[in-house]
Amino acid sequence: MNVFDTVLVSINEFLGPFIHSALEAYSKLLVSFHLI
Repeated sequence: MNVFDTVLVSINEFLGPFIHSALEAYSKLLVSFHLI
């Protein structure tokens, strides 16, 4: 269980920035569509 938690945390740390940038791009896309 401890190993699984460690793997989960490392995956979360690795994918965190990608998910954050994707959410930022998605929100900017929504805002630009809303302005049209």
